[in-house]
Amino acid sequence: GVRELRLEIVLVERAGAYAFAHPLFRSALRAAVRPRARADVHLRVAQALARGVDPAMPGAIGAAAAIGRDVVGVAAHALDAVELGRAEALPLAVGFGFVAGDRQAALFDHAAAIATLQRALALWTRLPADARTAYPASSASLQLGWSRHALRDEPGASQAFRAAIEQARDDSERAGAWQALAWMPYQHGRFDTADAILGEALPSIGDPIARASIDADRAWIMGRRGDWDAAYRVLTGVVAVMEGAASPALLSRSLDRLGVAMRDALDPDGAVPVFERALRLANESGDPRLAATVQMHLAGAHRQIGRLEDARREIDAALASCSMTGDRYIEAVTVWIAAEVEHAGGRYLEAIALRRRELEMLGALGGNEHNQAMAHAHIAFLARRLGDPVLEGDESRVARLIAQHSGLSHLPGRIEQALASEGWFIEDPPRRQAHA
Repeated sequence: GVRELRLEIVLVERAGAYAFAHPLFRSALRAAVRPRARADVHLRVAQALARGVDPAMPGAIGAAAAIGRDVVGVAAHALDAVELGRAEALPLAVGFGFVAGDRQAALFDHAAAIATLQRALALWTRLPADARTAYPASSASLQLGWSRHALRDEPGASQAFRAAIEQARDDSERAGAWQALAWMPYQHGRFDTADAILGEALPSIGDPIARASIDADRAWIMGRRGDWDAAYRVLTGVVAVMEGAASPALLSRSLDRLGVAMRDALDPDGAVPVFERALRLANESGDPRLAATVQMHLAGAHRQIGRLEDARREIDAALASCSMTGDRYIEAVTVWIAAEVEHAGGRYLEAIALRRRELEMLGALGGNEHNQAMAHAHIAFLARRLGDPVLEGDESRVARLIAQHSGLSHLPGRIEQALASEGWFIEDPPRRQAHA
């Protein structure tokens, strides 16, 4: 009776589970129990929580999580068990650890996701070589990279993406890892470097869908350099390859890029349903970062055809997603598009303030000469509209200096084109040359 009374005091029920009533109780118990005994307890708890789910089947673990199983708890106990000496917990630690890290990242707890994924990936290398392929280490490293990226650790993110390339089991995983690696320079306006990375990937990828996804990213870079007509031709073929065969996320990305090419080189009205389909697929895939990207591009299409309130609605949704995912680059581009929406509405001071906000964000990211130069050029144009020649001259000089010293061969000409525009790009006739 005395022992039961003490147990009631030490443990309390919380939200249908049990926890120590005070952290000191946990510390005292840890000090009193030998590591081997602790390892045994962790293993038994992990096995009980797993309820027989095969750790080598991520789909089964995900289905268990969907009905309320504590996959994070399984991972935590199994990881502790292995680290305390119970090697038989390795499959549980790795399989549930990968899924647990994904779930933590989906809830935007990137610090917890990084810790879980790092531990699980370290243990993955201890599995027998012939057993490792059952566990999606490449996908785990990819998520580790994106979580590091969300916490502003770009070198760590690139390291994780390179690991994902090496761990890839098929062309789909390999292509996704190469694309993530190319994003690192791309977000800083280093289009040539990003394109070179994507080009380096192609010899190792034979699957048609995976190659098409790489082609889509390279076509996107064509457009960012100013040739949306060529990008449109490539992207039309990419989407044709992917229809009915690619995952929702891959098809969404390619449709999004096709929509931008249509919006800026061919048919702004026709781009809207393309973006809307891409957004449905992005939401179906459960990727908030992809959804935010589509939403900001859809906002640009609404702006081009005069639907400013629709554009503002999509911008607000994109910014909300960015605040959760931590992707400051996507957020900066969304602010850029918001500035163009205010420009289109004749609110020039508001547009300048948004461009200033974008420049602050890009500075915090470590710079992006392409976007920074275009922002200064846009402020110069708006200053001209406001009758402020001093501000116009200052901003024009800054835009030209950034372009000249950027090392981006396409940028000086783009800036001169922008500064010479009588109506800026968003006021030009239907066939526009894009800069977003």
